[in-house]
Amino acid sequence: MLERDRASVARALRKVAPDAGTPKRPLYRLATVVKALMEREAKPDGRRGNGDVARLAAARTELAREQAETARLKNEATRGRLVPKDMVIRSGTIVFAAFRERCLAIPGKVAASCEMRSRGEVEEIVRDEVYEALEVLSQSIIPPDGATWPDQRDAVPGDSKQESDNEGEARDETVGD
Repeated sequence: MLERDRASVARALRKVAPDAGTPKRPLYRLATVVKALMEREAKPDGRRGNGDVARLAAARTELAREQAETARLKNEATRGRLVPKDMVIRSGTIVFAAFRERCLAIPGKVAASCEMRSRGEVEEIVRDEVYEALEVLSQSIIPPDGATWPDQRDAVPGDSKQESDNEGEARDETVGD
């Protein structure tokens, strides 16, 4: 009558309190059994149906999520809130190259001034040089607002030849206008 086998009905009624009878011989109304079977077939989100329908619905939901994420990323890129990966890598390389150069220059810079000095004086000289290097590195060395380096050259800021070339180019442009 219910078009279910006995084991399926027993599993559906496992957690349902009997309507009447004794603990050894529980009795259920037909409406209670139908309700228990329907609840067992229902998915956690309230859908009913076989596994294929549920998998198809889950695939559609996943596709909708992916499309929404794609649209969100496109909107963020359009608004300029995303930074290209190659720009981040290039900027990081420039920062670390500048840091490395400053650190490698410290021993040679302080060696002559540390001769015949006490430990405290040497420590003060080295500390001053390290603080100076950190001060220079705390300043912006990456082009602001996503701008590129002039002439697309990869050079560490502080390269006096490139800076003087860039200043000359800037002067030439303003004179011509």
